[in-house]
Amino acid sequence: MASAPQLSELFGAIPVSQHPKQWDKCYKESLSPWDRKMPSLALADLLVQRPDLLPPAQELDPRGSPLRSSPTSPADSRSALVPACGFGWDALLLASFGYNVWALDVSSTAIEKAKEIEKESLEKDWYKTREHFDRGSITWITADFFDQDWAKNTGVDGTGKFDLIFDYTVCLLLEPKTAVIFFAPSHLRRGPNGPSAWPNSSITKAV
Repeated sequence: MASAPQLSELFGAIPVSQHPKQWDKCYKESLSPWDRKMPSLALADLLVQRPDLLPPAQELDPRGSPLRSSPTSPADSRSALVPACGFGWDALLLASFGYNVWALDVSSTAIEKAKEIEKESLEKDWYKTREHFDRGSITWITADFFDQDWAKNTGVDGTGKFDLIFDYTVCLLLEPKTAVIFFAPSHLRRGPNGPSAWPNSSITKAV
């Protein structure tokens, strides 16, 4: 049985400008050996074992309930961005911990599959909401991360800023000069409720 092609074989011989089409082609042809059908173990460990390293998804009142702007409104959740989300496993996990998540991928095929997985996960309760927290929302976006138009009306108050940005492997697939742009701080919220530095924040070190 032939082994799955390496990413270097799939992308090495084509220009970067053609990578978005190649990603979608991979998903259409079920060439996604990077997909483990589960969230990143590093992210799961971080959320469960070291929540002190992350901005809390929701603030709680003295009774242990999430703060809300009004009794009937959703919980006031902090925001998270998952670039190159694939089938959305990390986004689903973050939402179960109370974050409002924007999950982005250049492949429309991956995003459509992610929506199907989200529906099934809610029906079968794969990701139980953490005690004392409300489940966060997920906004699925089909776009190229490097095309900044996708950031309009996203994140904190529609500013395109996020309290948490999680990426686990994408940087390993980029050329060095492209990786620098990918990890630019433009989408990371700064202030008392978010990371104060990038890439020197505790979040970056932990992830």
